[in-house]
Amino acid sequence: MFMNTQVLIPNKPNVRHIRVETESEGVYWGFMHASEEQRARPCCTLEIIEEGIALQAYISRQQMLRQSGGNSGIGYFVLGSDAPVFSLGGDLALFAAAIRAGDRQKLLSTPCAAPMAPHGLQSVGNGSVKSIALVQGDALGGGFEIALACNMIVAEEGVTMRLPLKRFSDCSPAWAPIRSCAGGCLRTRRNE
Repeated sequence: MFMNTQVLIPNKPNVRHIRVETESEGVYWGFMHASEEQRARPCCTLEIIEEGIALQAYISRQQMLRQSGGNSGIGYFVLGSDAPVFSLGGDLALFAAAIRAGDRQKLLSTPCAAPMAPHGLQSVGNGSVKSIALVQGDALGGGFEIALACNMIVAEEGVTMRLPLKRFSDCSPAWAPIRSCAGGCLRTRRNE
């Protein structure tokens, strides 16, 4: 019986905008906005989303390999940012270009593509890898969606997490029931 070596020994994805680090005990670190271009505009571009999906698949295969070797320990995927913010949300340059070009289809489909990637954050490695959003700096719009999609959020004091999607009623995010409860702006405060 022939088996695909890609499944047995997963190749690390070729990612430009997410810096990846691993630890021997099943801890995976991903830092968005690793490229110069992304640090200048730290938003949820299609490239970040596509690389995030590829990284989730890679971590899932790595975890499967670990478990097949007898290590059943839970792994962790910590997602942070190399920019001074977690993420500023949707790619406004892409939206503006679509508006200028009169490309209504692209304009309407692009915001809805972002929630496809966060679904995987809840089930990396079929749930055996717990995802943690390390929010150092503001998480707005699509960036906050990504943080909400993780199993846990660890945020530094004073960051702003905001969902301005009320203004964009064309797209209902994956966590739409939460949206009506979340309302506007959430500011973190230290519990004393």
